Amino acid sequence: MKNWSYILFSTLLGCLPGKERGVGSTCDRDDPCRPFLNCSAEGLCEPVESTDAGVDSEGRPGPTFIDASMDASVPQDSAGQRLQDARTDVTTVDVVGTGAPPSCRRDEDCPPGAPICTEGSCMLSARPSSVSPGLLLLHSASQLCIHPEFGESIPFEGTRLILDQLCSMERRLRFSMLSNGNIRQSSSGKCWRPRTGQLGVAEGAEVVLSADCESEPARFDIAPSGSIRHVASKKCVSVGRTSGEAAKGDALVLRSACETAASAIQARVPDGVWGHSGGGCMYPESGDLVPPNDSRVVLWNDCRSNPRSFFRLTAEGSLQHIFSGKCLHPQGGGGSMTESGAELLFEDDCGHARIAFRVTPGGSIQHILSGKCVHPTARPNNPVVLSVEDGCNQEASRFFPAIFQDL
Repeated sequence: MKNWSYILFSTLLGCLPGKERGVGSTCDRDDPCRPFLNCSAEGLCEPVESTDAGVDSEGRPGPTFIDASMDASVPQDSAGQRLQDARTDVTTVDVVGTGAPPSCRRDEDCPPGAPICTEGSCMLSARPSSVSPGLLLLHSASQLCIHPEFGESIPFEGTRLILDQLCSMERRLRFSMLSNGNIRQSSSGKCWRPRTGQLGVAEGAEVVLSADCESEPARFDIAPSGSIRHVASKKCVSVGRTSGEAAKGDALVLRSACETAASAIQARVPDGVWGHSGGGCMYPESGDLVPPNDSRVVLWNDCRSNPRSFFRLTAEGSLQHIFSGKCLHPQGGGGSMTESGAELLFEDDCGHARIAFRVTPGGSIQHILSGKCVHPTARPNNPVVLSVEDGCNQEASRFFPAIFQDL
């Protein structure tokens, strides 16, 4: 007898068992083609016809070329020549049938089908070129989350940042660390800075939210220890109390010590679709709901809600593909001797320290034992694969939650 409850659940997810269709196979919205193929008007899977949009003759996207400034990504062909960037922004949703997404000033202006207000348009997810929708930031030792003191979405000027046990993905609790050094609250756009606003910052100066994001006191970076460091003073974000364990209500302050448990801050990405700042989202190269062992994870330009794209970071630090339960391993097995360029591969086993990752405050996915971070790697005539490389908290290694899923 068929398990009708399972079939109903699978149908609702759009993920009935089986592989996506190859060239010449029939297809429709419920049975899509494998990655890098299009479903034609006749209902058949076929390669992309043109190479003008940064794809090769088999319909696969060209490698991503990233400028030294890491401000943009442009496809290139196998000879390394840049191609015109004619990629479609798949996150745009034509909700009203006008050929363009609805305009907006804030998230509350947008309909459920496109809930994020990005650059004046309602989107299903944030454009990779725009400000990240933000990450939860946690004090590592206490696992308490960073909040504006009174919990407002639009805090008063000078509102303190404190620790609290609530760690939901509300916009008022999410922060983005930008390439210019700002740390912005997602809901208000206000930035972190010392309360004094002076370049000479006193020991223990409180960290507050301010609309002044342009001046030097609003600049932070990541110290070698991994702590959030104030650029001008070289002091690191810590908790206000000088003894005992951090607790709810403790304020964030700046202190000279950058390698203590009190100054360790991490980020949390919710379960769901993980996007990259240069474009694209994490996806099994095989296109399978249950990717084969030793197969790679790639950046694919479809960032819609799709169970093949759902990932989570487990309590043990494993980077897990939710539908299959498989976890990503650096090629070679992981560990402290993991080499730069080691690709991330799907494997059955999870939970080992040698494959543990964390998300840094700058949005990088860091392999803990080696200290290397996940980067997109461009290779001629191949999809953009993910590998671990030296260099964290750079634009090339920033990931963000493209679509939140409560799974």
